[in-house]
Amino acid sequence: MNETLALLVGLLARIGLPLVIMAVLIIFLRRLDERWQREAPTALALYHPEQGSGPVGSKKVVRSKP
Repeated sequence: MNETLALLVGLLARIGLPLVIMAVLIIFLRRLDERWQREAPTALALYHPEQGSGPVGSKKVVRSKP
């Protein structure tokens, strides 16, 4: 009885623990990706005003061909 219980607990720890850790990691990375996706247009506008609307009061850069 004790050997069977020890075997089941060992298998659960050996298989279940990595699965739980991976599930938590996946959830964390998905939330982080969603946040980065929301922030991306703002960051693009700050660094590349010609491709989007820049910060308030900024002028749109218009480049002429040489």
